[in-house]
Amino acid sequence: LPNPFKFSKCFPFCRFRMLTRTPSVVAQVFLLLSIILVIAIAVIQINQQQILSPGLKYGIVLDAGSSRTTVYVYEWPAEKENNTGVVSQTFKCNVKGPGISSYESSPGALAKPLDDCLNKVKERIPVHLHKNTSVYLGATAGMRLLRLQNESAANEVLASIQNYFKAQPFEFRGAQIITGPEEGVYGWITANYLMGNFLERNLWRTWVHPYRKETTGALDLGGASTQISFIPEDPEEHFNSTLQVKLYGYNYNVYTHSYQCYGRDEAEKKLLALLLQKSNASANVDNPCYPQNYNTALTMKYFFGSLCTQSLRPANYYPNQLVNFRGTGDPGLCQEMVSLLFNFTACRDREDCPFNGVHQPKVKGNFVAFSGFYYTINALNLSGHFSLDDFNSSMWFFCSQSWAQLQLMLPKFEEIYARSYCFSANFIYYLLVHGYNFSAETWPQIHFQKEVGNSSIAWSLGYMLSLTNMIPAEGKLIQLPLKPSLFAGLLVFLTATALLCLLFLVYLCIVSHNRKNIPRVEHVFIPE
Repeated sequence: LPNPFKFSKCFPFCRFRMLTRTPSVVAQVFLLLSIILVIAIAVIQINQQQILSPGLKYGIVLDAGSSRTTVYVYEWPAEKENNTGVVSQTFKCNVKGPGISSYESSPGALAKPLDDCLNKVKERIPVHLHKNTSVYLGATAGMRLLRLQNESAANEVLASIQNYFKAQPFEFRGAQIITGPEEGVYGWITANYLMGNFLERNLWRTWVHPYRKETTGALDLGGASTQISFIPEDPEEHFNSTLQVKLYGYNYNVYTHSYQCYGRDEAEKKLLALLLQKSNASANVDNPCYPQNYNTALTMKYFFGSLCTQSLRPANYYPNQLVNFRGTGDPGLCQEMVSLLFNFTACRDREDCPFNGVHQPKVKGNFVAFSGFYYTINALNLSGHFSLDDFNSSMWFFCSQSWAQLQLMLPKFEEIYARSYCFSANFIYYLLVHGYNFSAETWPQIHFQKEVGNSSIAWSLGYMLSLTNMIPAEGKLIQLPLKPSLFAGLLVFLTATALLCLLFLVYLCIVSHNRKNIPRVEHVFIPE
C-alpha cells in the first residue's frame, strides 16, 4: 500500500519562509516610501521656496528753500538696484510760514511749524522703522545768502534745527547748506529719474537701463536762485564746467550752473530797487510790471535788506521807510526794465557766454522747467509745451489786465503772487531767450511741469537718490515651505527608517540563504 504519511524534512524551512515573507514585504514597502518621501520633501523644499524682499527703507528730506520749507518722504526696496535705490515719493507736506532763513532773529520759533508736518510723517512711516529712517535737511539759496550776510545767524538757525531733531524718533543726518551746482544736479537727477531715463521695467518686470535713451535738461527757478543743468553735445570739450554723476552703474557728465540772486523773489527785489533808483520821488513809484490800479506800500528793508540789492541802496537808506508802488500795467516798459537785470555786455559777444560773464555750452535736446517756471506759466493759462509766440501773446495779454480783472482770471488768487506774475513772465522770457539762448525753434523743446505721476520735480528726490548710493543694501530673504529644523528632522527620521528597512532586508536574505544550504533528508514513517 502507498504510504500516506510521507513527509519531507523541509517542513521547518518552508514554515520559516512563510513566516518571514510578511515582514520582508512590509520592510520593502517602508523602504520605498521612505525614499519617495525624502525625494519629495527635498524637491518641495528647493522648488517651492519664496524669495522675499527685505522690505522697504524710508528717507525724509526737508527742502529748506528761501520762501518755504517742504518735507518729502521717500521709500525704496531695501535690496536696491546697482547700488542706487528705486525711490518713490510717498508723502509731501508744506511747512507753514516762510523759509528758515527768515528765522535769523528767532531760530527757536522754527519748532512749531515743523511739528505739524513731522507729526503727519510719523503716521506715514511704520513705527518700528522710525529709528532706522534717516532725515536730511538741505538748505538752498536763502540760507546761502544769509551765510554770506551773517554767518553766525545762519549757524544758529542750523543749530536750532539740529536740537529740534534730537527729540524726534528718526535718525537725523544733519542740516547742511547745499551749493548751487549741487542743487542744479540734484534737480537734473530728479527730472530724468521720474521720466524713466535712468531705469525702466522690461517685459519680465525687472529694472533695466533704457537702450540709447537721451537725458532731459533741467530748468529750476527758486526764490533766490535759478539753475540750468544738461548734458552738452560734447561733454569732454566742457570738462571743466561739468560734474560727474554715477547712478545705477552709469556715469553722466552734467553741465550745471546756479545763478545766485536770479531767483524770482530776489530778482523782483532788484527790479523794485531799480525803479526807486530811477524815480524822482522817493515815496511814490510807478511799477509797470504791477497790474493797473494795484497799489502797495513796502518798507525799504523789504527790497534793500537783501545781499542781492545791497549795491543799489541809496545814501539815505532808512530800513523802515515806506515806499508806495503803483501798478501801471505796461507790458512794453516792464520788459524794458526787466532787461536791465541782466548783464549782456560782460560776455563781449562770445557764443558760449550768454550773460553775466558765465560760460555755458549751447543748449541741447529737451528740457523740463519746474518750480517757479511752472507756476508762472500756469498763471498765464498755458501748460506743457507751446511756441514762443504763444507765450509772448499770453504774457502781453496778462500784463495788460487790471487788478480787478486778475482777481477774476486766476483760479487761485493770492495777492503776493498775483501782483508779481507779470514780472515773473517777463523775467522768464529774458532768462530763457536772452540768458540761456533758447530760440523760437528750440523753445517748444521746453516742457513746463511740476510733477511726474505723484512725485514732485524738485532737487530733494535727486538728493535722496544720491544718498541711497551710500546707504547699505540688504540681502533678500528666502522663505522655505518647511522650517529648517522640521525639514532636517524629517530628513533624518526618513533616512534612518530607510536604512533600518534596508538592514532588515539584508538580514532576511542572509538567513534565507543559510537555510537553503541545509541538506534535505526524507523521513519515512511506516506504520507497524
